[in-house]
Amino acid sequence: MSTMPAYYTEQLNWVANKALDFSSTPDREQWHVLIFSHVSLVLDDVYGSDIGITNGEVMWDLIRAFRDGVPYTSASTSGNEDSAYDIAADFTEQGPMKEIASMFGHVHYDQSIERDGMNMISTNNAYTHKEFEISPERIEGTASETVFDIITVDLASSEMVLVRVGAGEDRIIHF
Repeated sequence: MSTMPAYYTEQLNWVANKALDFSSTPDREQWHVLIFSHVSLVLDDVYGSDIGITNGEVMWDLIRAFRDGVPYTSASTSGNEDSAYDIAADFTEQGPMKEIASMFGHVHYDQSIERDGMNMISTNNAYTHKEFEISPERIEGTASETVFDIITVDLASSEMVLVRVGAGEDRIIHF
């Protein structure tokens, strides 16, 4: 196995055919999905990124197919056993679904990026350390010492509100 983080066949198919399978959920149009990962699924425009996930683009495309309610199939052609995958999913029966955002950490920076009509959101680090020059000032022993967000989701207005505790600003994300 590779030492790089990766999504493999078993994980991709579990996400597709278990975690994102709402086909037998009677009120599925009321459900919305938030995705959490340590590192961003993809690196496009992610400030501070230093490591990607092998097959992250495959996971991203799978989630996009889930959102759009369409079939998705893909298999590796690289011949690299460490990153081999083979996935098949069909979201046609359940139809389009709501994906609110992909939330991630690792980069220790507040950002909200939209890619393919889906949100990618990260939050500053929780300890007293100013990771980047453009990050908010952190002073030990004050309210700025820590950082975390309290998240509320208003499905009626398609709005996610991140209320900041500590250094930084509140954020409103539309989905």
